Amino acid sequence: MQVVHTLAYCRDVSLSSPYSKALLINLCYSYLCCKKWFNDIAFHGDDYYLNVVNNDLNLKYNEFVNYKKEDMIECLDTYWCYPKLLSMSKVTKQSFFIDYDVHFLGNPFEMNIFKYDVGTQEIECCTASNEYKCYVDNIIKYKDHLTEYKEFGNFNNLDILAYNTGILYFKDYKISNEFAKKSINLMKTFNKMFDYNYSGMYLPHVTFTIGSEQWYLKKFTDYNNLIVSTVKESYDKDVLGYVHTHGKKDDWWVTYRLLKRIKREDFSLYKRLFKILKLTGS
Repeated sequence: MQVVHTLAYCRDVSLSSPYSKALLINLCYSYLCCKKWFNDIAFHGDDYYLNVVNNDLNLKYNEFVNYKKEDMIECLDTYWCYPKLLSMSKVTKQSFFIDYDVHFLGNPFEMNIFKYDVGTQEIECCTASNEYKCYVDNIIKYKDHLTEYKEFGNFNNLDILAYNTGILYFKDYKISNEFAKKSINLMKTFNKMFDYNYSGMYLPHVTFTIGSEQWYLKKFTDYNNLIVSTVKESYDKDVLGYVHTHGKKDDWWVTYRLLKRIKREDFSLYKRLFKILKLTGS
């Protein structure tokens, strides 16, 4: 089984922004955590991040995969899960996809996610933000364009449950290929037929990103009778397995603590980060 990190943007990205700095700090610590537990880890990315990761940071992944420009879609920067799905659609062996802001603090093999058909982070219901409801409403609105998706049934009684995919594993890589290709197709469909107004509110692309990956994964696994194992993250105790920093990835206290861990575990990498990110302090 190969562990895969993915990262790509279709536009130029400056490493001077706080978010870009936090992104690479998270990636570096996620890489260090993965190296402790897995023998085969890969990085899939575009030209920009391949150069940063391979040449500037000198991270010793076992394999580097370069995305072709023709594979990139419009507004890729807002479809943050697209690189992962692109890689998942093309893999030819069993793979374990891990977001760059997921950090294994304990033995990942104790999480029991590899025993079943699919392993993912947790089941969730975003009723507070209304994102999934917006997505489901638009699925119904555009149902005439989505008849190939048998997972939606007759488009009645579509719930708003989804799987968070900070970690995502399929026992059968061919099934992961099928899921990813159909998920990408959903994204492209909504990229063409975007509803910019929902109840007088602007709908960001994030709604279709979450829906096309996380909400659709729930429908796909249910329809195909796949057994899904989930693991819920903890933010406070290392013994519980791992941390997914989510929207807190660029919080200064989070990045400070990650830098301290990187410094302790790989001082040479810590120095390279300081150099390319032009950080100050010690």
